[in-house]
Amino acid sequence: MGFTLIVETTTVFPNPEISPLGVDYVGLTLQEYIGEKRAMVQVVLRELAPDYLTIENEPTTQRANTGLAFSVADQTAIVNGILSGLDRGDTKIGAGAGSWDDPAYFESLAANTRLDYLDIHFYPIQGDFIIDRAERISEIARSAGKGLAVRPGSTRRPPRSSGVTRPRRRRPASSPATLTASGRPWTRRFSRPW
Repeated sequence: MGFTLIVETTTVFPNPEISPLGVDYVGLTLQEYIGEKRAMVQVVLRELAPDYLTIENEPTTQRANTGLAFSVADQTAIVNGILSGLDRGDTKIGAGAGSWDDPAYFESLAANTRLDYLDIHFYPIQGDFIIDRAERISEIARSAGKGLAVRPGSTRRPPRSSGVTRPRRRRPASSPATLTASGRPWTRRFSRPW
């Protein structure tokens, strides 16, 4: 059996208790986000050539991190903007949302993008976030002829805006770094140079 590489691109958390990178997304526009994210995705494809690449996920987390709206329409536009003219090679590309997010994100991504799979992050492991949501999102993916990637038991907490009750636990400050084409962490602005 060979090695399968699965990569997920995301924003860096601006909270100093979660990430010590000191990022600042103030003033970031949706078009800038799409352009910078697309450049990051192209670097990942060119340099790592993963088997699977999740290009966008957890819109409420991204909204909390960046201050951008991340509506269902925004999420779909972001994904389509990233995919436009992208040299995928043999990489399967997906995007999705968290189990706490509106299922309309999955419906729109399934119907309105050229994704290979939908990606769902489960949190918390209780109530309808597992069985009901898994069945519903699985059916959305199946009906659209898309695959489904599942990351159960996420230790990442949904943002306060999601309405999900979060345990009082500090998250480790070891978020994976995301890189731009220049090899620097993908952030809008830095509070300190590298």
